[in-house]
Amino acid sequence: SFPGLDFLVSSSSKVSTGVVVSFSRQLATVLSSGGYLMHALEVLQAESRSKVMRRTIAAVRRTLDEGGSLSSALADHPRVFSRLFVCVVEVGEYTGRLGTSLEQMADILGQEHEAKRKALRTLMYPLGIIGLSMVTLAILMTVALPPLINTFSQMGANIPPMTRFALALFGGIKDNYLKVLLGLIALVAVIGLLRRVPRLKRWMDAAQARAPLLGGFVVAGELSRFCRTISMLLEAGVALATALGLAVSGCKNQALRQAFAEAEESLMN
Repeated sequence: SFPGLDFLVSSSSKVSTGVVVSFSRQLATVLSSGGYLMHALEVLQAESRSKVMRRTIAAVRRTLDEGGSLSSALADHPRVFSRLFVCVVEVGEYTGRLGTSLEQMADILGQEHEAKRKALRTLMYPLGIIGLSMVTLAILMTVALPPLINTFSQMGANIPPMTRFALALFGGIKDNYLKVLLGLIALVAVIGLLRRVPRLKRWMDAAQARAPLLGGFVVAGELSRFCRTISMLLEAGVALATALGLAVSGCKNQALRQAFAEAEESLMN
């Protein structure tokens, strides 16, 4: 048989946040009701629809069979379980409240996942309007206006320079659409590579945080995530110094992460 797509994807690939939330909540339910950890993992592995998650759970079970702890087994898969997730599980193991810790982790991940979904649903309408406007404009410039412009030229009418520029621009895109498409793909690839450079990524994140409209949403989102993480970790019994470090490391915007780290350092001093 031909290899599937999962054969080409590394076992360390990420899974969606919804899959991790479902895993945490189901495991917490089983453990809170008195179920056994190995049996719960076996059931979750069989019922998971994600092939990457099934492979990850299988690896976690092997680590547990060899005598390792659940937190150490989860730590071997950083692209699936974050450092924050592993720390909360470790605290739950030491305090004997693993089910409660997993439920808290599922709640905070679920809140972030729902916030992202709401943001996407909110942006769907304006993005759809912009897309339809661009398609209408492209059809108008490439199909409807050129015959009218030729007619006006034959009649000796003056055509505004802006209209001539727009027609020339769309005509050039139409005649070289393959080159334009390849150029856009190359531009996206270059931006993705530049974001891998720490200094450039920090500069891009700082510009994103200072953007007139988008910056407020970015800063509010990072602050809410930071506060939820601190609250959950303190409630789970994590020390303040460790909780601050984990909350800072969980910040995705590097510019804001640096600001949080400076605030943490001044607080600890």
